[in-house]
Amino acid sequence: MEAAPLVTLWDGVERDGPSVVTFLLDALWFTPQASQLLPLCFKLNTCLERLQRSPTGNQLESWRSDTATVAAYDAVQQLCQSLVPGQPFDKVLERLELARCFPLVLNTIVAPGVVHKDVTPTPRDYYNLMTQLNNLLSMAQQLRSDVNLSNHKYMAHQVALLYQCLNSLKSRWADPLKKRVEGEFERIKRATERQEDGDPQLNEKQRMWLVRLCDDIEAECGLMSDQMLLKVRAFSDFVKAP
Repeated sequence: MEAAPLVTLWDGVERDGPSVVTFLLDALWFTPQASQLLPLCFKLNTCLERLQRSPTGNQLESWRSDTATVAAYDAVQQLCQSLVPGQPFDKVLERLELARCFPLVLNTIVAPGVVHKDVTPTPRDYYNLMTQLNNLLSMAQQLRSDVNLSNHKYMAHQVALLYQCLNSLKSRWADPLKKRVEGEFERIKRATERQEDGDPQLNEKQRMWLVRLCDDIEAECGLMSDQMLLKVRAFSDFVKAP
């Protein structure tokens, strides 16, 4: 048995005034196809950046003569039409809150001649952060695996590289992890420098410390917390949408 709604909504604007398009009953997230729009926009933006930085000078005005750029634009346009038929692609990007992420795309294609202003974040900021996180995760996974080796001669060097990956993020969420490395690094270094009794090895306590550290880093990267993605908020809001 269906319960009656607690509140019945009516559109006063539509009833008493001129008809307007409303989206009260629209889903907050269109379809799984919408998630495909972000990489397509990245590709189009990259094509435009290439034209903007051409060795022969800024070629943005002639983007329609570049095959790769036109193909990228057509892909974005087609997907936007499948998401919201009849709407221009810039309006679809605005509804998805992606317009603010790609000002170069809008300023070049929708409003030609408008001077492109640097904004934060840019697609390049997103690329850089994802690269840094990938480097950190790869280093942690490699260290986690190497703990089981019988020779830990280069372990201190690998821990130093892990610390460098954390430091490159320049983010507060990484500070507690950096402090954990700082507190143990000298002991790791001393343990791996001794070679009197054969191959240098970490003791059991040091192995467990390293395993926990790497596991915690992997868990943090998997969470993709708001603090981690603060520098690329506009993109992360889109990526993490339900």
